[in-house]
Amino acid sequence: MIGAVVACAVSYSAGTAGAATVVDDTGVIQGVGHVSTTNNFNSIGVDFFWTLTPVTEFMNFTVTTAADIFFIGYSNGDSPISTIDSHQVSQFTLDILAGVNGLATSRLNQSDTNCVGAAAPIAGSCQYITSATSAGGLTGIADRPDLIGSLFSIAAGSYRIGFYEDDRPSSGTASFSIVTNLNPPPAVPLPASLPLLAAGFGILRILGRRRKTA
Repeated sequence: MIGAVVACAVSYSAGTAGAATVVDDTGVIQGVGHVSTTNNFNSIGVDFFWTLTPVTEFMNFTVTTAADIFFIGYSNGDSPISTIDSHQVSQFTLDILAGVNGLATSRLNQSDTNCVGAAAPIAGSCQYITSATSAGGLTGIADRPDLIGSLFSIAAGSYRIGFYEDDRPSSGTASFSIVTNLNPPPAVPLPASLPLLAAGFGILRILGRRRKTA
């Protein structure tokens, strides 16, 4: 596991009470692309797509319980992954936010490089999702065996995943997921008093009919 457990919990809104994971906001703030998300009770999937670089994208999200962040996969539209050249570099960031869609209070990702060309607030210390085996942070093959498994274990709170691609590939997709250890909530049972209340209304209707016919 690359990231350590984040001990501090950040406040989250009451609107998240019905789910353990909530997508708060997404956007493309540089370049051309789009962000696609799927949000279930206890998991979020996010795909960062891009077709023109440099590109900077983000997803803000809230978890109401401990969760793990996984890097699902990377593909590029310029060439097969096995033939990626030494100039293709992609990075991501992970920030703790001061509440839902708030300002960043801490950056959690490894500091592999500095994404000076990324748009704010993603600019700064970045971590590669492509292989960084050459001098100066240039990539060889995009496969990252060390990214298998949980990247980070995070506490309840609000966070931002940022993505940055500065040059090549000029198109591609990077995918992440956030998963809690909670199961979806069970169906809400009817209150025990509800059948009695319904029976009471039925009796009142019968008595009302009797009075009319009397």
